[in-house]
Amino acid sequence: MALDPGLPPLLLWTITFQALCSYSGGTNNEVNLLDTSSISGDWGWLTYPSHGWDAINEMDEYFSPIHTYQVCNVMSPSQNNWLRTNWIQRDGARRIYIEIKFTLRDCNSMPGVLGTCKETFNLYYYEIDRDIGTNIWESQFSKIDTIAADESFTSVDLGVRRLKLNTEVRGVGPLTKRGFYLAFQDIGACIAIVSVRVYYKRCSAMARNLAVFTDVVTGADSSSLVEVRGQCVDHAEERDTPKMYCSAEGEWLVPIGRCVCSAGFEEHRETCVENETKDCFYQSLDQALSRIPRNDKILLLGDFNARRLQKSSKRRFHCARLRKAEARNEFRRLTAKKLKVIEPFLSSENPMYERFVSLSSVLYEAAAQSLGYRGRKHQNWFDENSDTITTLLEHMHQAHRVTLNNLTSGNLWQQW
Repeated sequence: MALDPGLPPLLLWTITFQALCSYSGGTNNEVNLLDTSSISGDWGWLTYPSHGWDAINEMDEYFSPIHTYQVCNVMSPSQNNWLRTNWIQRDGARRIYIEIKFTLRDCNSMPGVLGTCKETFNLYYYEIDRDIGTNIWESQFSKIDTIAADESFTSVDLGVRRLKLNTEVRGVGPLTKRGFYLAFQDIGACIAIVSVRVYYKRCSAMARNLAVFTDVVTGADSSSLVEVRGQCVDHAEERDTPKMYCSAEGEWLVPIGRCVCSAGFEEHRETCVENETKDCFYQSLDQALSRIPRNDKILLLGDFNARRLQKSSKRRFHCARLRKAEARNEFRRLTAKKLKVIEPFLSSENPMYERFVSLSSVLYEAAAQSLGYRGRKHQNWFDENSDTITTLLEHMHQAHRVTLNNLTSGNLWQQW
């Protein structure tokens, strides 16, 4: 291991890595291309020169393996130590993100290193269509950024077994080759790389306005918007071309246009399903009136009377006629016939209120034609009992006339 004389062993750096390195698998819109925290053994990266970066494989206090790359040549000037990843396939990504977790020693906490100790390192990448094996050419790498630590640890932190983990994320793009390498250049720091995660962002598949938008990789730069055209869900048709835009952060923005459910289907949680309410009504209408008790039939039609929006004022159906099979059959026939006529309107995007009014009209008209209306109660009673009343009145008038002709007869007075 490359250690300068007088420096504490780097093994101390690994004492609390397990507690510090909580897993960071990314969010749903991040797709990992590399995640060293999931590698059970040595990462197998290339180092140059031989006295630079070292792979340190130790056990933590829970006897779990810890794998890091460390370097601490802080007493020697002009350091140029390279650590290169294996070839990473791009997998369609146009812009990648590199998340680095590392610890860095404070130069002021180490005596005799002023002028040679650094507190930064450099991050590079190199695009190429194939794996070049162990060859490494420094001149072909492009610099992404200089990485500095937000927090550095001192000898006091080492004494109390406390290290300070830094997390830095850098993005790079556009990428065009089939894959790439990353490289870390040490220029004289005391540093340990704990984990590296390389990922790209995407907008995850979703449905919006009855259109399906598939997974889409984000654009090549940090401000790009990728236009995506949606595909109507099953049993739906385009009203206006459905589109959305995928942002560089992997978020869907600016929904435009929509699809609508085809005739016979209704919207339910971004899908089009058969209109269960209407279909159930069609299928059960013939059976409903013949199966439910007679009083329930009167209540059902009474409900439509109440909801008829005062179209026929206070006129009510002659529900008593439902006792006759002919009236029931005629009501069913007329209802089915009229519903078929307005079916397209019920399946459209018309407001629910208007669709209810149309359905109410059909049932009302079918009931009016098959059952008719009943008048006021006292009018119906006189109309239906007219003959009986006339006969009674005639008998009374006749008795009255006989009594007037014989005023002394007590029996006649009683009959009258």
